Amino acid sequence: MQLIAFDLDGTLCNTIEDIAGSLNRSLQKHGIDPYPLPVVQNMVGRSVAYMCQRAMPHGRENDWKPVMDSFFEDYTHHSLDHTRPYPGVAEALKALKDRGYLLAVVTNKPHAHAVHMISELFPPHGDLFCQVQGQNSKFTLKPHPASLQFVLDMQKVKNANALYVGDSEVDFQFARNGGLHFCGVSWGFKGRPFLEDLGSEFVIDEPKELLDVMDRLEKES
Repeated sequence: MQLIAFDLDGTLCNTIEDIAGSLNRSLQKHGIDPYPLPVVQNMVGRSVAYMCQRAMPHGRENDWKPVMDSFFEDYTHHSLDHTRPYPGVAEALKALKDRGYLLAVVTNKPHAHAVHMISELFPPHGDLFCQVQGQNSKFTLKPHPASLQFVLDMQKVKNANALYVGDSEVDFQFARNGGLHFCGVSWGFKGRPFLEDLGSEFVIDEPKELLDVMDRLEKES
């Protein structure tokens, strides 16, 4: 095993409060009532466009693009108001890197937002990671594996020698489509029972358990 790639929202960082804040301010700007945080949490995971489409009330289904534009403008200034890495994540990442694993981030979060968040929250300047790949016009959104394959190719790692870590059905399918091992994290937006029902190869409750996952994969390889 050579590389571990991570989802960002709900996996490395608890971003939901800032996402919900920006979405709700954008909705209110366009005369739409805000949503409680748990409702927003069920909207995220695919893309900002998907989230904004799901947020549209009946009769305003076609109004999502102005809301999305407002979201991007707002989130650029508020993405780190409350967002922090989940407890234990930074320590687990350092331990994994010390073991010699390459660490990457592959996310549907817009690329500029992803790079900014990683560089600010994982000092020094996100250098724990060999590559951060967010959403851009080059790649179809996950679960299509194009962005993941790009990272593997750039790092010269075979798919079978990599693990993807995430918290949702999109992440599970992303790993499967890319031919990677998958580990679900129960602290994210979906929880352990959901991830187990998907058929996840591994589900962990604390970041440090990733070290045990890698031990098991090394023994099996």
